Amino acid sequence: ARREKLQHLVLWPKLNSGKLYQVTVADVHELFAIFDVEGSGEISMEELMEIKKVQGLTLSKEDIAALGRDADKDGSGLISVNELYKAFIQGEVAYNLIKKSINEENDVQHLAEGECLIDDLIEWMRQEYDINADLWSLPQTLLLFCVFLYTGSAHLPVRSGWEIAENYPASAVFGYYRLSWLYDRLSLYDFLATTWIAQHLNQDLALYPPGRYFGRNQVIGGFRFRRFYTTPQNCSMPEYLERVYYPFPQRLTVQCFKLSSESYEDRWVLYHERSDSVKRTMDEWTYSNWLDDNTTALNIDSVLLNPVLGTYTFEQLTFRFENNGFTKHVQFAETFLSEPYKDLSGLVPDVLFMLILMRILYSEIKELLPALSIGFDGIMNYLQFWNIVDWLAIFWGAICAGLWVVFCIHLSMVQPRIEQLPLRQMDQIVYANNTYMQRWEVNIMMPRPEYEALLESMMQACQDASIWHEAVRMLCVLYLFVLMMKFFKSFKANAQLDVVITTLSGSVKDVSHFAIVFFTIFLCYAWSGHIFFGKSTEGCSTMLGAIFWRWSSGVGVGDMEDLDLLGRILGYTYTLSYEFLVLNLLFGILFGLIFESYGRTQKEAGNPISVVE
Repeated sequence: ARREKLQHLVLWPKLNSGKLYQVTVADVHELFAIFDVEGSGEISMEELMEIKKVQGLTLSKEDIAALGRDADKDGSGLISVNELYKAFIQGEVAYNLIKKSINEENDVQHLAEGECLIDDLIEWMRQEYDINADLWSLPQTLLLFCVFLYTGSAHLPVRSGWEIAENYPASAVFGYYRLSWLYDRLSLYDFLATTWIAQHLNQDLALYPPGRYFGRNQVIGGFRFRRFYTTPQNCSMPEYLERVYYPFPQRLTVQCFKLSSESYEDRWVLYHERSDSVKRTMDEWTYSNWLDDNTTALNIDSVLLNPVLGTYTFEQLTFRFENNGFTKHVQFAETFLSEPYKDLSGLVPDVLFMLILMRILYSEIKELLPALSIGFDGIMNYLQFWNIVDWLAIFWGAICAGLWVVFCIHLSMVQPRIEQLPLRQMDQIVYANNTYMQRWEVNIMMPRPEYEALLESMMQACQDASIWHEAVRMLCVLYLFVLMMKFFKSFKANAQLDVVITTLSGSVKDVSHFAIVFFTIFLCYAWSGHIFFGKSTEGCSTMLGAIFWRWSSGVGVGDMEDLDLLGRILGYTYTLSYEFLVLNLLFGILFGLIFESYGRTQKEAGNPISVVE
């Protein structure tokens, strides 16, 4: 009933014709009475925004919002009759209506009922097209999203990768010499000669076939020990320091290490070799000082096959020799399917994904070609933000598919390299002798250098495949955020959902200014934490690390234990002031800015139609 009363007010024809001089206080009272049923003498901005539902009204949503701003000068959110009347005859909307009536007076006079200007018709058609395009993009984006998730889950064995990657942490907890005990080159030798051999060379033939690693993982061939090193460089040092650091009269020049470009040298440990023979080999590395001061890192690389999971894994354990004398270790493992297209059903999601991308591409080309025919102005008009998102979704999806093809090409090179290895024949020798081989016995099948060359070719093929597989994973992660932006475009077709999108875009300016203040304060705390706690906490020992440390965790009670009284006072002051200033005050301001933008957007939108409606 209220909408019907609102539709038939005498105020609207006067506004539509631009004859604001005919608008009376009684006309505004009549409008006001529809909303002010309680007789309070005031109405809200939300109630005023409902007049946009009046059919045939020339006022746009922006005009009604401007009308509310003119009426609510004091910012109270409530509007009286006199304030609304002045806004109708003196405000921004009044100026725009009079200007429009003067410019279009001749055209309006010749319009019959049911007719409109061609410019208005084109503008209406453009708006309808944009809304319909956004609306129809929702099911298309949802289908693309679901197909992409299924395709990624089918081709990227993430769970299997996690299960296999858990093998190496076991060596950090179990074993005669734990991985966590490493601190220099000598302790690394101890770890390799004890725990590493025990865990990687399981040579009880009654329990494990040759080359089995942690149950069902089969090592292919052996392990590559790749040493990275540099050539010593002559450098200068003050004479009094030289006498302390180099107390050898025969030394002619001072040498500095790890300054030149890196080279590498490979040595192999085969799983067919007896563990005591491998231990003697590692003892020789120790006595010959193979990992000398020129060594920058040592990689232990291996390729694992798990037929139960249907995967290959390129596994790499890296030991980095720091300039301070300590050794740090990093584990890397990339697991990928050995046969991603074991049957043709694996192609179905791939084809469906490419068909959806082609459909989006076809739609965008249909819009782009007319814009190109217009010229530069047409292209600039076409290159709106949401069109760029569509093209980004097309190209990024095509790049993901292209990299997957490159990975499959490299994967196809792995099998023939494995087939060249005489693994079964060497296994048979081990079973026939009921014991593993001495180092020299490997030459029975073929000269060891030739065998190691075949292993190198296989290892490199698996490493290349793992690199491309990792690139596919990383791009898939980023592509999900591109699809998120496509969902935002679809949300704009619904007024209720568009409130959220408009809130985010409307708060960009305020949030950007807030970010300047926030990061100024935050970086000061990160830098001070780097200086104050960096010597005792590894996370903040570098400036970049201190930024992440300050954001993710920060100072704990354990960090204060080794400080003196003054240090504890400074430490607690630092922590408590950060908690109050950054986490409470600044983040409270940020939330306030966003909620203020949401309230402003909701007020301008009035009572938009929901998804269900």
